[in-house]
Amino acid sequence: SGTHFFCHVVGDEAIKEIDDSMKKFTEENGTSGAPCDVKVGKVVAALFDGSWYRAKIVEKKENSTVSVLFIDHGNLDVVKVSTHLRPLSDE
Repeated sequence: SGTHFFCHVVGDEAIKEIDDSMKKFTEENGTSGAPCDVKVGKVVAALFDGSWYRAKIVEKKENSTVSVLFIDHGNLDVVKVSTHLRPLSDE
C-alpha cells in the first residue's frame, strides 16, 4: 500500500517455517470458516486463494465482513467472517 512496505529476505528460514505451518494448518482444518473472536487488532487465520494465512483484523465492515491485513505478505482484503476466518489456536 502507499503507507506500508513489506519485503521477504531471500533464504529467510523463519518465513519458510511460517509458510509450512500455515500449509499444515490448512491441511488439518480444511477451508471452512470457524467461529472466532472478531476484534480489531486480533490476529486470526484468514482464507485467501484456498489456503489459510495469518491476518490481523484492521476494520469491522458492514454485512458481517472485516478488512484484514495478511501480516506475512502485506496485502489487504475484505472477507466474510463466517466463511473466511477461523482462530489460529484454541481461544
